[in-house]
Amino acid sequence: TVSFTYNIPIDADEGTISSHAKAVARPEGDFEEVSAEGDASIAVVGRALDVSIDLPASARPGDTVTATLTIENHSAKNLTGLKVSVVPEGAKAEGATKRLNAGERMTVAYQYTLPDFEAPGPVSMGARISAASGKVALKADAVSEVEVERVSALSVSHKAAADSVEPGERIAYEAEVKNTGNVALVNIECTSDLWGIVIDAESIKPSDGAKVSDEALVIQRLEPGEEVRYRYEYTVSDSAVAGEFQNILTVTGVDAESRAPVTAQEAATAAIHAEPSLALRLSADKSKCAPGEEITYTLVAENTGNVALTDVTIRNMAKGTILDIKASEDEGATESGDGEVRLKQLSSGATLRVVLAASAPTVDLSDDGVTVSGSRYECSIVNRAEVTGKTDEGGAEVSAEAEVTTYVAGDIALGVDVTTDVAQ
Repeated sequence: TVSFTYNIPIDADEGTISSHAKAVARPEGDFEEVSAEGDASIAVVGRALDVSIDLPASARPGDTVTATLTIENHSAKNLTGLKVSVVPEGAKAEGATKRLNAGERMTVAYQYTLPDFEAPGPVSMGARISAASGKVALKADAVSEVEVERVSALSVSHKAAADSVEPGERIAYEAEVKNTGNVALVNIECTSDLWGIVIDAESIKPSDGAKVSDEALVIQRLEPGEEVRYRYEYTVSDSAVAGEFQNILTVTGVDAESRAPVTAQEAATAAIHAEPSLALRLSADKSKCAPGEEITYTLVAENTGNVALTDVTIRNMAKGTILDIKASEDEGATESGDGEVRLKQLSSGATLRVVLAASAPTVDLSDDGVTVSGSRYECSIVNRAEVTGKTDEGGAEVSAEAEVTTYVAGDIALGVDVTTDVAQ
């Protein structure tokens, strides 16, 4: 006995399908070949149950595929016990009823969410329908393949361990690199845009997942969904400017099969504390001079902090004539009427230079600090200067002072004035 099956085409017309079979054999001995034939037929009736679904041709891992399933009853009888079985497992179908009247149709909402790391290739989706038309059991399928796209993707999570840091301090960063695609990635390299980072090899998890190469972390291979975590440190410069400090971590790799490049980036930020400070240098062009002789003083104010200062003013105790004013970076330095020099803003690391000329004073031998040796005298004169400024935040004042000593020396000259109380 031989059995075989034949699938009637879905678009077959109503009528009769006939099957013809023939068996041939040759008996042992000197006998002629013998044969037998048989026929069977089946009536093809009109399609009582018809079903279709409008699935997309492709989808990405993690996508939710939605479609409309349409069920139609083409017969003159009502369909009962209607059941919708979805494909694949985990799919949903909402809106189906157990009865579909003759000549009517039903729409069912189909939904299936692909796993985040579904491998590329075809996935069968849809539904299988069963129902009864009187005593006749009917079945129909609406299942087709949706191509899962090939996705090469990386993600990087990157953050500073502290929200703020002082200039000169060390700041730690924590990073996580993950294969978020559905194919394996190889030759993955993680690099920071900061120079001088130190990667903690003991912090790499899993411990055999990567290795340190200079200032980069190298991961040989990541399967879909796999991740590597690690920690590294960076020492902030002593002269780092106050404000937001940004560090960008870049991760690159390639698809293990297609060799397509993959890149991911994330920035981590931390606040650098403001540390305002000023420095002042004061010098004279000579250490000794005679009374009335001109002394040239040079004053250099420098913003040695990490934040810009406003309303910067230089005051000099010795009164004289300002010869030159020069700001290294900022504009708008002016001389005020009282001999002060003012600048609206002095940037971090910038300087303000002032040159002025003053005359050495005459000396009264009775003044304090005058020393006499033979016919010579000498007296020290001290010139003091001050610079002040304010921070933008809160307007706190910052200042610095400096002084320089110059010696005034000369010969002692004696004279006599004679007067009388009468004219004659």
